[in-house]
Amino acid sequence: MNSVNGKDAIPFLDLATPHIELEQQLTEIFKRALHTASFIGGPMVEQFEQAFAELSDSQLKELFAQSQPSFTSPEAGYER
Repeated sequence: MNSVNGKDAIPFLDLATPHIELEQQLTEIFKRALHTASFIGGPMVEQFEQAFAELSDSQLKELFAQSQPSFTSPEAGYER
């Protein structure tokens, strides 16, 4: 932890770096979804739903662990 005025401070969560690293890929997918309204149904949503449904319990726990700050910890209470 960092110290601020002699007290422990909780560091900010870096939300920029992971998105910057994936910017080109995320932008291409977002543009495709935006231009085809695929975010409300259609092949892109079906492909996501199918891929998500095929994940094992351990893969889901790992996905949750990687995508959430530790203080929210959804994988701790995850039950399928």
